[in-house]
Amino acid sequence: MKKEDYWKKYNKKFSDFDVKKILKFLIELADEIGEPFEKKSTRGRSFKLSPTQYVALYILMVFFDMSLRDLELWSKVLVGEHI
Repeated sequence: MKKEDYWKKYNKKFSDFDVKKILKFLIELADEIGEPFEKKSTRGRSFKLSPTQYVALYILMVFFDMSLRDLELWSKVLVGEHI
């Protein structure tokens, strides 16, 4: 039985724990649970993201101990929209 070499293990570990994959999983989980909140009035500006995407980003923020400023910068990379 041949051992898996170092770089295969390394690449597998980082492909399994990709932040975008984690975010996709969290969005799917939030969709299953249902809408976490909704806009209560027509006043004010509209949401840039769906409420489930906001919840998923905030879960990532807490999990990785990010500040709101960090989340603001990472949102462009993760979701494609600057919040």
